[in-house]
Amino acid sequence: MEIIFATSNHGKALEAAKVLEKFNVKVKHKKMDIIELDLDSIEEISVEKAKSAFKKIKKPLIVEDTGVYLSAFPGFPGVVSKKVMKALRVKGFIKLLKGEKNRKMEFNTVFTFIWGKNKFKVFDSSIHGNVPFKPKGNSHKQLLYDSMFVPEGFSETFAEMTVEEKNKLSARGKALEKLGRWLKNERK
Repeated sequence: MEIIFATSNHGKALEAAKVLEKFNVKVKHKKMDIIELDLDSIEEISVEKAKSAFKKIKKPLIVEDTGVYLSAFPGFPGVVSKKVMKALRVKGFIKLLKGEKNRKMEFNTVFTFIWGKNKFKVFDSSIHGNVPFKPKGNSHKQLLYDSMFVPEGFSETFAEMTVEEKNKLSARGKALEKLGRWLKNERK
Protein backbone atom coordinates (compact mmCIF):
# COMPACT_ATOMS: atom_id res chain seq x y z
CA MET A 1 0.00 0.00 0.00
CA GLU A 2 1.12 3.54 -0.71
CA ILE A 3 -0.02 6.61 1.18
CA ILE A 4 0.89 10.21 0.78
CA PHE A 5 2.32 12.23 3.65
CA ALA A 6 1.24 15.82 3.02
CA THR A 7 3.76 17.98 4.88
CA SER A 8 6.25 20.74 4.26
CA ASN A 9 8.64 18.95 6.62
CA HIS A 10 10.88 16.50 4.75
CA GLY A 11 12.42 15.24 8.02
CA LYS A 12 9.01 14.05 9.24
CA ALA A 13 8.39 12.27 5.94
CA LEU A 14 11.72 10.43 6.22
CA GLU A 15 10.87 9.27 9.74
CA ALA A 16 7.39 8.15 8.67
CA ALA A 17 8.79 6.14 5.76
CA LYS A 18 11.18 4.31 8.13
CA VAL A 19 8.44 3.39 10.61
CA LEU A 20 5.77 2.41 8.09
CA GLU A 21 8.01 0.32 5.80
CA LYS A 22 7.82 -2.59 8.27
CA PHE A 23 4.03 -2.61 7.74
CA ASN A 24 4.52 -2.76 3.94
CA VAL A 25 3.32 0.81 3.62
CA LYS A 26 5.24 3.03 1.23
CA VAL A 27 5.20 6.71 2.13
CA LYS A 28 5.24 9.20 -0.71
CA HIS A 29 6.14 12.70 0.45
CA LYS A 30 4.00 15.48 -1.00
CA LYS A 31 5.54 18.81 -0.06
CA MET A 32 2.61 20.89 0.95
CA ASP A 33 2.05 23.83 3.25
CA ILE A 34 -1.37 23.34 4.76
CA ILE A 35 -2.99 26.23 6.55
CA GLU A 36 -3.39 25.49 10.23
CA LEU A 37 -6.63 26.84 11.58
CA ASP A 38 -6.72 28.47 14.99
CA LEU A 39 -8.33 25.61 16.92
CA ASP A 40 -8.24 24.40 20.51
CA SER A 41 -6.38 21.11 20.09
CA ILE A 42 -3.74 19.54 17.88
CA GLU A 43 -6.22 16.75 17.09
CA GLU A 44 -8.70 19.26 15.65
CA ILE A 45 -5.90 20.93 13.70
CA SER A 46 -4.70 17.57 12.32
CA VAL A 47 -8.19 16.55 11.20
CA GLU A 48 -8.85 19.87 9.48
CA LYS A 49 -5.44 19.76 7.77
CA ALA A 50 -6.25 16.24 6.52
CA LYS A 51 -9.60 17.33 5.10
CA SER A 52 -7.99 20.31 3.40
CA ALA A 53 -5.19 18.22 1.87
CA PHE A 54 -7.62 15.52 0.75
CA LYS A 55 -9.73 18.09 -1.13
CA LYS A 56 -6.63 18.91 -3.21
CA ILE A 57 -5.04 15.46 -3.59
CA LYS A 58 -8.09 13.15 -3.55
CA LYS A 59 -5.96 10.14 -2.54
CA PRO A 60 -5.37 8.38 0.80
CA LEU A 61 -2.99 10.52 2.83
CA ILE A 62 -1.73 11.35 6.28
CA VAL A 63 -1.03 14.66 7.95
CA GLU A 64 0.47 15.34 11.34
CA ASP A 65 0.34 17.99 13.98
CA THR A 66 2.60 18.13 17.01
CA GLY A 67 2.36 20.19 20.14
CA VAL A 68 4.97 20.56 22.82
CA TYR A 69 4.00 21.53 26.32
CA LEU A 70 6.29 23.02 28.95
CA SER A 71 5.37 22.15 32.53
CA ALA A 72 6.75 25.51 33.69
CA PHE A 73 4.18 27.26 31.48
CA PRO A 74 1.03 25.07 31.47
CA GLY A 75 -0.52 24.70 28.01
CA PHE A 76 2.33 26.57 26.29
CA PRO A 77 3.21 26.56 23.49
CA GLY A 78 0.72 23.77 22.65
CA VAL A 79 -1.20 24.44 19.46
CA VAL A 80 1.16 27.27 18.50
CA SER A 81 4.38 25.21 18.91
CA LYS A 82 5.37 25.58 15.26
CA LYS A 83 4.92 29.37 15.33
CA VAL A 84 6.84 29.71 18.60
CA MET A 85 9.75 27.60 17.34
CA LYS A 86 9.83 29.54 14.07
CA ALA A 87 10.02 32.81 16.00
CA LEU A 88 12.40 31.81 18.80
CA ARG A 89 14.47 29.04 17.22
CA VAL A 90 16.18 26.55 19.55
CA LYS A 91 18.33 28.93 21.60
CA GLY A 92 15.45 31.33 22.18
CA PHE A 93 13.15 28.49 23.21
CA ILE A 94 15.70 27.17 25.72
CA LYS A 95 16.20 30.73 27.00
CA LEU A 96 12.50 30.78 27.99
CA LEU A 97 13.41 28.31 30.73
CA LYS A 98 16.35 30.30 32.07
CA GLY A 99 16.12 30.21 35.85
CA GLU A 100 13.29 27.67 35.80
CA LYS A 101 13.76 24.57 37.95
CA ASN A 102 11.00 22.73 36.15
CA ARG A 103 12.41 21.84 32.70
CA LYS A 104 9.89 19.10 31.91
CA MET A 105 8.39 19.01 28.44
CA GLU A 106 5.81 16.79 26.74
CA PHE A 107 5.61 16.02 23.03
CA ASN A 108 2.14 15.17 21.75
CA THR A 109 1.75 14.04 18.15
CA VAL A 110 -1.44 13.37 16.18
CA PHE A 111 -1.65 11.76 12.75
CA THR A 112 -4.84 11.79 10.75
CA PHE A 113 -5.22 9.22 7.97
CA ILE A 114 -7.94 10.17 5.50
CA TRP A 115 -9.10 8.04 2.59
CA GLY A 116 -12.42 9.64 1.59
CA LYS A 117 -14.69 12.57 2.28
CA ASN A 118 -15.18 12.45 6.06
CA LYS A 119 -13.54 9.01 6.20
CA PHE A 120 -10.63 9.44 8.55
CA LYS A 121 -9.01 7.96 11.63
CA VAL A 122 -6.79 9.67 14.21
CA PHE A 123 -3.66 8.17 15.82
CA ASP A 124 -1.87 9.90 18.67
CA SER A 125 0.88 9.45 21.20
CA SER A 126 2.92 11.45 23.65
CA ILE A 127 6.26 11.31 25.43
CA HIS A 128 7.64 13.13 28.44
CA GLY A 129 11.15 14.41 28.91
CA ASN A 130 13.25 17.41 29.80
CA VAL A 131 14.80 20.41 28.08
CA PRO A 132 18.60 20.51 28.47
CA PHE A 133 20.40 23.74 29.36
CA LYS A 134 21.80 23.95 25.83
CA PRO A 135 21.01 22.18 22.53
CA LYS A 136 22.79 18.88 22.00
CA GLY A 137 23.33 16.88 18.82
CA ASN A 138 22.71 17.57 15.15
CA SER A 139 19.04 17.58 14.34
CA HIS A 140 17.51 17.62 10.87
CA LYS A 141 17.08 21.27 9.87
CA GLN A 142 13.29 20.87 10.07
CA LEU A 143 13.23 18.89 13.34
CA LEU A 144 14.57 21.57 15.62
CA TYR A 145 13.01 20.23 18.82
CA ASP A 146 15.19 17.10 18.57
CA SER A 147 18.29 18.90 19.87
CA MET A 148 16.42 20.18 22.92
CA PHE A 149 14.46 17.17 24.13
CA VAL A 150 15.82 14.44 26.38
CA PRO A 151 13.27 11.62 26.86
CA GLU A 152 12.61 10.49 30.43
CA GLY A 153 15.10 7.82 31.46
CA PHE A 154 17.69 8.85 28.87
CA SER A 155 20.68 11.18 28.90
CA GLU A 156 20.85 12.04 25.19
CA THR A 157 18.55 14.19 23.08
CA PHE A 158 16.64 12.85 20.10
CA ALA A 159 19.24 14.59 17.91
CA GLU A 160 21.98 12.44 19.47
CA MET A 161 20.12 9.19 18.69
CA THR A 162 19.88 7.23 15.47
CA VAL A 163 16.62 7.55 13.54
CA GLU A 164 15.74 4.00 14.60
CA GLU A 165 16.37 4.74 18.29
CA LYS A 166 14.34 7.95 18.12
CA ASN A 167 11.43 6.30 16.28
CA LYS A 168 11.09 3.67 19.03
CA LEU A 169 10.69 6.40 21.67
CA SER A 170 9.18 9.45 20.00
CA ALA A 171 5.52 10.38 20.02
CA ARG A 172 5.70 10.52 16.21
CA GLY A 173 7.16 7.01 16.00
CA LYS A 174 4.57 5.57 18.40
CA ALA A 175 1.64 7.24 16.62
CA LEU A 176 2.96 5.92 13.29
CA GLU A 177 3.23 2.43 14.81
CA LYS A 178 -0.46 2.63 15.73
CA LEU A 179 -1.28 3.77 12.19
CA GLY A 180 0.82 0.99 10.66
CA ARG A 181 -0.83 -1.73 12.77
CA TRP A 182 -4.26 -0.36 11.91
CA LEU A 183 -3.51 -0.25 8.19
CA LYS A 184 -2.17 -3.80 8.32
CA ASN A 185 -5.10 -5.24 10.28
CA GLU A 186 -8.12 -3.11 9.39
CA ARG A 187 -7.64 -1.78 5.87
CA LYS A 188 -7.16 -4.90 3.77
